[in-house]
Amino acid sequence: VLAIFAGASALLALLAQNARDEAEQRREEALQLSDFMLVDLADKLRPLGNLKLLDSIGAKALSQLEGRPEAQMRVEDLINRSRALRTVGEVMMEQAKLKDAESAFVRADAAARSALARAPDSADALAESGIAAYWLGYYHYRRNEFDDARQHWSAYLASSQGLVRLEPGNATWLVEESYAHNNLGTLARDLGRIDEAIGYFQRSAELKQRVLIAKPDDDNLRYELIDTLSWISSGDKSQGRLVEAAAGYAEQIGILRTLIAAHPGARAWERRLATSLMGSAELAVSRGDSDDAGTHIDEGVSRLETLTHQEPDNLVWRRDLAHAHMVAGEIARLRGDSDTAMTHFVQARALTAALLEDKKSPPEWRRLDALIRLGSVQSKPVVDVAEFDASIADLREIATSAPEEIAGNVVLANALIARGKAYARFGQQEAATRDWSEAVTLLEPHAQNTQDTNLLSPWVQAEILLGRRQNAEAKIQWLQQIGFRHPEVVALFRTPQ
Repeated sequence: VLAIFAGASALLALLAQNARDEAEQRREEALQLSDFMLVDLADKLRPLGNLKLLDSIGAKALSQLEGRPEAQMRVEDLINRSRALRTVGEVMMEQAKLKDAESAFVRADAAARSALARAPDSADALAESGIAAYWLGYYHYRRNEFDDARQHWSAYLASSQGLVRLEPGNATWLVEESYAHNNLGTLARDLGRIDEAIGYFQRSAELKQRVLIAKPDDDNLRYELIDTLSWISSGDKSQGRLVEAAAGYAEQIGILRTLIAAHPGARAWERRLATSLMGSAELAVSRGDSDDAGTHIDEGVSRLETLTHQEPDNLVWRRDLAHAHMVAGEIARLRGDSDTAMTHFVQARALTAALLEDKKSPPEWRRLDALIRLGSVQSKPVVDVAEFDASIADLREIATSAPEEIAGNVVLANALIARGKAYARFGQQEAATRDWSEAVTLLEPHAQNTQDTNLLSPWVQAEILLGRRQNAEAKIQWLQQIGFRHPEVVALFRTPQ
């Protein structure tokens, strides 16, 4: 009897343990499904641009994953951990919390690499390792750490190309490779390697167009194609193909209006339309079309004001609005409307002053603030030359901190030219000559071998102002030939030789 009782007790204990094991397994499976659903939902909600919603979803998924030691995680858990971490990091980036974002991206990259090490033949692990590398590269890109950015973005390209080789007909991997080309194109463009950049962008566009043939109703991909085409338009502008660039902007703006009409809640797409209008306005200034420039920038400002009202915590959109107000102010100044110009510059300055309260704000935000202050000084009825000094000091420091970034020297050169003109109006010719000479020195290494109108415009101005028009004559003729008609530069074109 005792033996029978002992056997029955053991059987009951075994059945109870099996029930507990089965319940635990089901709980784990449910939790894993919940993790996947959360991070998958975050991916699908990105086009809406709702940071609070993304933040809450990413944090919820992460809190569930963080409760389990990494050593006990399956490959799927590690992939979800990486996805959740990079979602949190993405929100931090949008809020300009760069150090917090870095921590999230580093941990995401580590989790993704652990998953790939455990399952080297897994397409999902390979894909996540590439996406995690992208975000870590983007963090370094935002900090102007271009070598680090190139390293991570090259890893992203290698991952996506590996996925295409693994599954050649997979549209998702073709799109992923297009993104990787886009990133390296952006980096090449920022470093002044325009032909290399256009090559990357064209390859990216080809891949997206290939997928759209098979998926013509994919509006998300069509939007992303617009983004790539916009970079090609920027490249066209940099190479002096102003007519082609203007046509490209017009096409992109038209498609964006159609997409937004079909998806009225897509705030990220609204922001893209606003920045495209801003780019079109700046190009119109270069072509001397102030009316078109004014129309586009006014709409851009209006759209960004609506967006920032809807999402006041989105610091990047507030930065965009500050930039748009600066462009609007510059256009008004060039049209002789100093009152409107000052109104825009004051609004822009209020936005950047608030953004710069965080001492860890990105360098480009400081540069934008310096340019806004510079525009404000130039718009005053009576210019005080000393008011240029603080802005130029900031621009000089920013340019020196990233000497490989040509854009920093271009911005500084434009500021020096403006201060030199102010010196000249007050009869301080020696000081004016000093500023213009420095502008030439900053741009001379690139001026003879570039077709970038952003760089050639200040270089030509400085040479003419120094009385050395003959040095720039070939570039002057070329600028006239391509239809470059910026009001301030055109006035100098007519300077007698």
